[in-house]
Order: sequence, then structure tokens, then C-alpha cells
Amino acid sequence: MKKMVATAVAVVFLTGAPFPFGMSKPAAADCQEEVDELRKEIDQNKDDYSADARREAKRHLAAAELNRVNPVNCREDLRKARQALREGRREKKREK
Repeated sequence: MKKMVATAVAVVFLTGAPFPFGMSKPAAADCQEEVDELRKEIDQNKDDYSADARREAKRHLAAAELNRVNPVNCREDLRKARQALREGRREKKREK
């Protein structure tokens, strides 16, 4: 019985299937959601960022989508996209 449980746990662990008591969704889905949210923010707030910053951020988002199976690389690309947006942020004009 113990051997069967150990085998089942090993299969679940090695295949990346979520544990019933642990992960609710895979890391790739989390990364893809963050990519989609950031892309939506860029499109909705075009005036807040320079064209170069938007272009660079979208380039990093495309790389993040390619790396969504590798959470470390995906997070790194997301971080670079956010950094590009921070550096290219335009100052908001004051309303009179």
C-alpha cells in the first residue's frame, strides 16, 4: 500500500499535475494572466507611456509568452516589461 501511494505521488510530482491540496492552477496560467493584464493596461493607457517604452514592454511580453512554461524566465520578462514602462512613463499634465 505504501509503495502504491509513493508511486502515485511520484507520478503526480514528475508530471506536474496539481496536487489536490496544493496548487490550484499551473504557473503557466498565472504568467499568461499577468501578460494579458499588462498588455491590456498598456493598450488602455497609451498616453501614459512613450512609444519606445510601449514597444519595448510589448517585446518583453512576447518573450514572456514564449517562456510561460518556465516560470522563472516568464517572471523575468514580466519584470523587464514593467521596468520599461516605469522608465518610459510620461508625466501627467495638470488640469486647470
